[in-house]
Amino acid sequence: MQPLLSLTHVLDNVQHPARRHRLHLDSKRVQSLQDKVQLLLEFLEVHSERRSEEIEDLARQITVIADEAEDVIHCHVVDQLRVGSQDRDNFLSSFCQDIDKVIGKINSIMGELMMVKEKWTNMQEKKSIISLPTRSSEVLPSSGKNNITVGFDEHLIRVMDELTTDEPDLKILPIVGMEGIGKTTLARNVFDDPYTIHYFDKRIWLTISQVYSSREILMRLLSDRKDQVSNETLAELGQQLHKMLFGRRYLIVMDDMWSTGAWNDLKLFFPNIRNGIRVLVTTRLSDVAVSLSSHNYYRVDFMDEDKSWNLFCQKTFGQEGCPYPELEEIGKNIAKKCNGLPLALVVIAEDFLSLKNITFPTSLKKLTLMYCSIPWKEITFIGSLPNLEVLKLHYNAVKGPEWSPVEGQFLRLKVLGIWKSELVRWRAENMHFPNLERLVLEDIKFLEEILSSVGDIPTLQRIDLYSCGDSVVN
Repeated sequence: MQPLLSLTHVLDNVQHPARRHRLHLDSKRVQSLQDKVQLLLEFLEVHSERRSEEIEDLARQITVIADEAEDVIHCHVVDQLRVGSQDRDNFLSSFCQDIDKVIGKINSIMGELMMVKEKWTNMQEKKSIISLPTRSSEVLPSSGKNNITVGFDEHLIRVMDELTTDEPDLKILPIVGMEGIGKTTLARNVFDDPYTIHYFDKRIWLTISQVYSSREILMRLLSDRKDQVSNETLAELGQQLHKMLFGRRYLIVMDDMWSTGAWNDLKLFFPNIRNGIRVLVTTRLSDVAVSLSSHNYYRVDFMDEDKSWNLFCQKTFGQEGCPYPELEEIGKNIAKKCNGLPLALVVIAEDFLSLKNITFPTSLKKLTLMYCSIPWKEITFIGSLPNLEVLKLHYNAVKGPEWSPVEGQFLRLKVLGIWKSELVRWRAENMHFPNLERLVLEDIKFLEEILSSVGDIPTLQRIDLYSCGDSVVN
């Protein structure tokens, strides 16, 4: 579920009020995508212990689509930040086209998920596809612990201790800190921790932001009863929430709160009983934190240099420390200039490996290149990576009209995606990608053909073509 969680963070980030005025993205489409991602997360978590071959296949498809969605958003953000506010209409139109393709693919998968759910109906207690997971007798595997955790372990332990005490009274714990400091990441790691899943009967995640609707928040809280409450008044929704919370131990996360208004609207409907309900709030405003809990709020501050360097290495190389001595000095200088801000460290680290003439670690399994303009004939250094399974080439990552792969390379590659390329002739045959499972080609308008022998790859499951020339499609 890591790609979906990563996509969730990206969507939260681009919808932030501080960025919305700088980016020309369709907010309704972004919200629609976010809602669908949440449904997929909930489905996969509910079925985490009942993985069949069918669900595993859908999970693999979800991973590819989540990566694609994140890449689409990242590419549009990069493009817009590079040229400023010029040509706003074209930016918005292009974004809508790209994101609609992603939403269409997700809709298709959700249809398949619904059929899978029907098969499980007679084997389990009836649950809604959108119901949030309940506490199990076993500790479920974590879905978010692979997020940014470097430097957050100490914070995680302290917040977990606060939330899982035996005190029966309602407790509110605000996490406060500046933008990009890691509040949402910390809250998400707490939310997805195995002990949290085991300890609470139910967990609910709400993103509040500056503009919110009390009715919409109540509907999100009552999501597993959506069909029953869609036409009810605000007061009736509040009564339903009161009944739902009664006698059960809940964790409710209210992310990105800008005022106490949302909480003031909700608390009226909380039952006056001592059943250990916990409310975890993230906010950048100290006065909001104090108003919610004057003596009990948690502040997240800047990382020190050591923790900043560790986070940079984890996000860049997937390990502690830099495996390349020649890059250590420049890497440390880059990390230092991020001033201990986790979000800046992550963004810079993700771009760091796109530098030309870098040697990639042999353990690398997934690689995405953008705007690199590497000649096709020089891509052999990527093909020789012994463990590479996913390769995505975006926005003229590789330049030139012809690619003639070399036999004996890309031996473990399972997913290959090429987007917005000037490629005309691709001399690929079945022996060049012996273990390929999925091929995605998009917006390669001048590509003449895909050699028929590519279809003879024994492991190939599907080929996706979007906005390619007629000769390729035919």
